[in-house]
Amino acid sequence: MVNIRSVLTELDNQKKDAAAEFTRLFNDPDTYSGWRFYAMVGMRSLADRGRLNEEQAHTLLEMTATLVREGMSIEEYYKTILSLADAKETAPVLAEFAQQKLEKKEPLQWRWLAFLAVKALLQTRKAAIPPALVKNLHDEAANEPDIWFKSRYQETVVLAEGL
Repeated sequence: MVNIRSVLTELDNQKKDAAAEFTRLFNDPDTYSGWRFYAMVGMRSLADRGRLNEEQAHTLLEMTATLVREGMSIEEYYKTILSLADAKETAPVLAEFAQQKLEKKEPLQWRWLAFLAVKALLQTRKAAIPPALVKNLHDEAANEPDIWFKSRYQETVVLAEGL
């Protein structure tokens, strides 16, 4: 297990750009696959501390998508989304992410990911939810076949429409 806090402290002491270092590690083809997970966790830690910009937030979402495609649990998105939702610099990326999921309808559980991102934005109120996204959420909630999810999605739509 890697102590991410210690890694961040060491990178800061060396005056290295932690986000750049984690991104480099993640993208290095010679990196052991287990280290790629810790690079993603390091990026989440930076997001939690408000130390990522929008471009780096996109990078974190791409890291998460890559690891999920490679077999990690889709729940990794949950952790990434919550990390990004809490900072004004990165929260707007989640509205884009939700819109993209609704438009592309991929990957598996795309609807759940879109609503999760919007729900996180509603809770933190760090970014606006565009009217076009609210309309798409409304349409997707109506199309959800599972009654339990449909109910939860409709609750989210009502909250988003109330803003």
